[in-house]
Amino acid sequence: MSDVAREQSHRRILVIWATIVLAGYAVVLLSNVPLLRYGQYLREHDYRTYLAAADETMKLGDLTGALQRLERAFELAPADASLPYKVSGDVYYNFRKWDLAVAAYEKAVTLGDREVGVRQNVVWSLVQLKRYREAIDTAEKALAEGFTYPGLTRSLAEAYAASGDDTAAAACYEKAAKDTPDDPYILERLRQVCLRLGNTAQAEALRTRVEELQAFQGPAALRSGP
Repeated sequence: MSDVAREQSHRRILVIWATIVLAGYAVVLLSNVPLLRYGQYLREHDYRTYLAAADETMKLGDLTGALQRLERAFELAPADASLPYKVSGDVYYNFRKWDLAVAAYEKAVTLGDREVGVRQNVVWSLVQLKRYREAIDTAEKALAEGFTYPGLTRSLAEAYAASGDDTAAAACYEKAAKDTPDDPYILERLRQVCLRLGNTAQAEALRTRVEELQAFQGPAALRSGP
């Protein structure tokens, strides 16, 4: 066989092989079409799909879009599902609609939600609403149930301080400071409480520490919030 004939034979083999491969892909693709359609159907009818979309839309700063996706999620979700209420709370919390956030989070808790972040956000929302006694009761209950998180203790301290109970606030700020020792905001808040309580020596030591942290972290470190 000549070189030309051999080359032509190789080309025919490659063409046949490529045709077989392409045919195989087509068969696999066509056989999977019903499965792909079913998977798409499941996604479109799963409330969690819309909760994830609501969360992403929230992060883009689009409240209206997030609420539209939440509405669809509620339509599809079981009546006793806590997650839609938790995500609703997150959306309202993100947009500082504190009263709506509290209502949504509390419904999530009623339906069995066990996330510490939900409790923390409820407490901080209540502080923003100046409902300090409710904030304190909610935080104390969460702590008694075993929910532990620095932000929860910090929010409780803020509630006590805002309500005028500096002794209880100092204890909570000290606990929060142990959990996050390099947080200048907590230390500054503790310093202020110490001054009101007459603990000048401790307040002066805290002032020095806050200045050291600010020099390292910058003024933005003295932020508010849990």
